[in-house]
Amino acid sequence: MAIRIMHTADNHIGLEFRNQPEIRDSLVQERFEALERIVAEANARNCDFLVVAGDLFDNLKVAVTSIDKVVEILKKFNANVIVLPGNHDFYGDDVPPLWKHFTDKITGSQITLLSKSGKHEYTLHDRKLIFYGCPCHSKHAPGHVIGWVKDVPKDTEVLHIGVAHGNVEGLGLDDEGRYFHMTREDLRQSGTDLWLLGHIHKPSPAPGYVGNDLHFMCGSSAPEHIKRDTVGNAWYIEVDEAKKVKFEPFRSGRIHFKRIQQQLMSDDDISVFMEQWERQADADMVIEMRLTGHLTDEQRIRLHEWISGIRDKYFHLILEQDIIRRIRPEDISRDFEDGSFQHQLLTKLSVDVSDERALQMAYDIIKEIER
Repeated sequence: MAIRIMHTADNHIGLEFRNQPEIRDSLVQERFEALERIVAEANARNCDFLVVAGDLFDNLKVAVTSIDKVVEILKKFNANVIVLPGNHDFYGDDVPPLWKHFTDKITGSQITLLSKSGKHEYTLHDRKLIFYGCPCHSKHAPGHVIGWVKDVPKDTEVLHIGVAHGNVEGLGLDDEGRYFHMTREDLRQSGTDLWLLGHIHKPSPAPGYVGNDLHFMCGSSAPEHIKRDTVGNAWYIEVDEAKKVKFEPFRSGRIHFKRIQQQLMSDDDISVFMEQWERQADADMVIEMRLTGHLTDEQRIRLHEWISGIRDKYFHLILEQDIIRRIRPEDISRDFEDGSFQHQLLTKLSVDVSDERALQMAYDIIKEIER
């Protein structure tokens, strides 16, 4: 029978979302719920293992109540849970209170904490398999911690699975080599059949990939800020008796983020923009609209009314705009007497279409003085 694994990482339980106070409580709760979805899916697929490849927690000072809640969720999995400390929740020389409490809570359960580098052997379906745990013992490190794995003799009849946390060359940016940096060659030379990795918050292989990949980066279980245009992800992995790997993504996150940057210069621009985001409206999306452009008063009113009406169609909408008011000759004639100094000044400025911002500033200042 195939060995079935649910692979997650970078759950970052305890992330506080201080920069998003309006929806902070929902985003905090979403991280627990993403983990619950992963456990439920693993049970539904009759997985043999749930592997957490680092950064289950966001930091070493996570509240005890959060640790208890995580353990409660993990205990709902029907089989073996393997948890690796990552660089955010590292296991130092002195046992962090986080992991001491976690260890106390998992006593007698099927949850194993890989707090030290080493082998962990299991036998399932008359098959022997070995997990090679490579935990982080600090927040930063100048190199990877998987080198010892290649020196371990490996029986080809046994399934060998590495579990590590850190940057992989070509997948993430680590110019200074501070995040347990590994290369694909490092992973290949280890002699394992596959690696389950954490740290980079974008899943790898990319969607649509077909083939036996040496390593899997599952990405974060739920995106953590507006810069992440991905949804939460976990990998479901099957390894058959010939060590052939099948895998598919599982969307673990519900709330996700989208950043839009759009320039609006005309009625047509507004219509196309409105149609696009009406069509893509998503009650689980936090959307940030960064709007620039040059519009008339009527166009600005039309846009603002539409934004007010669409807010409820998204989980949360953040609006940033730098739209210059398009001041036409008829606007100047409407508000200022023909031949007046104000009329002449603004008309002259309006001829220079490259200086629209100066025209708007002058218009606003003159209107303010006249009040």
